[in-house]
Amino acid sequence: MSIDVHDDIIYGFLVNHTRTHYTVFHPYQHRLKRGRISYDTPLTLGKYYYFKHNKEPKSHERTYGNNIEFFVTRRNEIYARSWAASPRRDLPQNVQKKFEGKVWAPFFGLLNDPNDMFVKKFGVGGRGGIVVKFVNRPNEIFKIRNVEERKYNFEYPRPPIWNEIVNSNSATEDFIRKPRLHHFSCARFALCVEEGAPNRRFNGKNPGSSPSCSHLINKRYGAVRSIRHGRVGVWYQHSFAIKNRKARRYSIYDKATATQFMPIDPPLPTKVVGHHVELTVKFLFIHDRFERAWSRDIQDPKDRLRGLKSNMFFVNEYLGKVEVQDEEAWEIIELVEKLQNQHNHRLNKDPIAVTVKVSPIRWFVGNCEDKASPLFFVHGVVGVEYAK
Repeated sequence: MSIDVHDDIIYGFLVNHTRTHYTVFHPYQHRLKRGRISYDTPLTLGKYYYFKHNKEPKSHERTYGNNIEFFVTRRNEIYARSWAASPRRDLPQNVQKKFEGKVWAPFFGLLNDPNDMFVKKFGVGGRGGIVVKFVNRPNEIFKIRNVEERKYNFEYPRPPIWNEIVNSNSATEDFIRKPRLHHFSCARFALCVEEGAPNRRFNGKNPGSSPSCSHLINKRYGAVRSIRHGRVGVWYQHSFAIKNRKARRYSIYDKATATQFMPIDPPLPTKVVGHHVELTVKFLFIHDRFERAWSRDIQDPKDRLRGLKSNMFFVNEYLGKVEVQDEEAWEIIELVEKLQNQHNHRLNKDPIAVTVKVSPIRWFVGNCEDKASPLFFVHGVVGVEYAK
């Protein structure tokens, strides 16, 4: 679908023209732009043009190097060669599901992968050459017609769309827990982190009350008590037995307990070390979340530490907000910069995945009083690698 625009200069690959109008495809914005022809000159499909009002259009042959190449068949069908990438295996499950059957082409956007043609040749998280056809349908501008081995530099001019979604987890609404319960509320991914903990809502006059309880944590509702169920290191799905419905001053922790347990497969690698739960978690490194820009060129580590931010964290799909303390943050930054120096042919904006060990914060029950506070923290750094 063509889009009429008000840009001073309209530029892109020419995909259609009539006596009065032209349509170009913009490879960075992944959209079609239509303008009115104001200068009488021959136009060639597939060429990259700059259109200015009442000026002769200028064409550029190699604007994007060998990353994208348009060609036209004898039937005037428009094709292009470029490259694409499929979603990585380490992405959150909901993101993988959202982009199942899709690939990301930096110069064409999100494309359908018919019959998993791309994944079968290049694998999950793979990168490789594609041949696309201009089809201009309401929800599809280009369609993959073939995949091929072809040499590209595979440098992203912009991050894949799934990176943008994962990184958007830092948005406030993604790590603020729900303050209210309903009769239909459900904790889909709840991890038991403690058994035999003191039950601060114990009532000796109530026959069903117990002086001890188990503690479960889930991203949506925070810490929840369980009176009779819960084994450390096990993930559950559960509903809530709500007490004191009218007592608004009580937190979810105080007015409800977990009930109707269903053990589930761990969504994250989980093990019990001693009496503590330890999880292995990956996240994409974003330098701006850890260090201020002004300190990054300082050579003295002690001076540079002053540039670390005071509230460092990342957001995990299952754990919510995870705190990163100064020592671990500095270790992560050093490992990332070492990796970048070892691969100086790569761009600094190429995504880097950080693997860390995570455990519940000691005072996680108290932290639930503030629905934006983290309940987990990083206590060890495993390593860093370029995201595939």
